[in-house]
Amino acid sequence: RYLLVDAEPFLGQATVTEEEVKSFYDTNPAQFERPEMVSLEYVELDAKDLADSIEVSDEQAKTYYDEHQNQYQTAEKRLAAHILIDASTDNAEAKAEDIHKQLENGADFAALAKSDSQDTLSGEKGGELGWFEPGVMDPAFDDALFALSKGDVSKVVKTPFGFHIIKLLDIQSGQTAPFAEVKDKIVAQLKQDEAVNQFYGLQQKLADTSYEIPDNLQEAAKAVGAEIKTTRLFGRDNAPAPFDKPELSKAAFSSDVLGGMNSELLE
Repeated sequence: RYLLVDAEPFLGQATVTEEEVKSFYDTNPAQFERPEMVSLEYVELDAKDLADSIEVSDEQAKTYYDEHQNQYQTAEKRLAAHILIDASTDNAEAKAEDIHKQLENGADFAALAKSDSQDTLSGEKGGELGWFEPGVMDPAFDDALFALSKGDVSKVVKTPFGFHIIKLLDIQSGQTAPFAEVKDKIVAQLKQDEAVNQFYGLQQKLADTSYEIPDNLQEAAKAVGAEIKTTRLFGRDNAPAPFDKPELSKAAFSSDVLGGMNSELLE
């Protein structure tokens, strides 16, 4: 059995003096603490912002294109066909060598691919595999294919897939992409390169100036052509971006910054 007594009706009858309130406050300070909070001034350098402000002329882009055309050249492609004897086949290498001997004696490659190749998908097309750039196929296959002249047949080549006889059907030479096709890419690259150069120069200037005048950011901001930004008041657990990152949060509540000094440069 229990009896529930509601305290609510008694609240109106209770009286508390100012002295009692003050006494409770003085003897229980931990109940009335709020977290340490800071509002910061900061200067920010961003390489992307620098890139957006950089102008690159058509002449600069064309000059870069002319001097770096090898960067915009497509790789040579080769149309390959093969006859495959699976490595798990009994006497696989000997069977591949026998097929190679038939080819040397004038047998038709496409016909043998259809009748003897264990790669049945390509075999139905006379052994044709498709076009390949260097580095796509197994290294042994790749080396053999790109050593052939058009129409030639390789010796027996061993790869993890088995034993191949490879024929080079056709060659598509590498080509240089037209300037118009790669212009936007070049402009973006030149902007980024120049932005990085500017960024590291300004970064050093910002570090030096904020160190030489350590108790404010006015001269540092002026030195790099930036404006001073200000945050709202925040604590350790509710920092706004980018101060929610551990390294920046640690700096924000460091003894130097709390003492009114500039922090070190933070990346």
